Amino acid sequence: MTTNILTAVVTAYIATGHPCANGAMPRVAYTIAVPRRFVLGSEVIVNGRRYVAEDRTAQRFDGRFDIFVANRRDALLWGKKTLKLTVITK
Repeated sequence: MTTNILTAVVTAYIATGHPCANGAMPRVAYTIAVPRRFVLGSEVIVNGRRYVAEDRTAQRFDGRFDIFVANRRDALLWGKKTLKLTVITK
């Protein structure tokens, strides 16, 4: 198991109707899209809440973390934040 503590940009995204990179549909308060250097299935802790890396960020946003939220309003409320987070790879 590897633990990485880092500071990164964290944004939010909403449903596109397509499955995640792992083939599952994204789930609110569970799914996070991660940069390509991290393994799918890794756990990501943001503000004390655990998410599972089920998706990849778009290549142009590689380096960001993107939390799946229920709707556009929630995504706008989240905005774009620079936060300290932990990535745990099994």
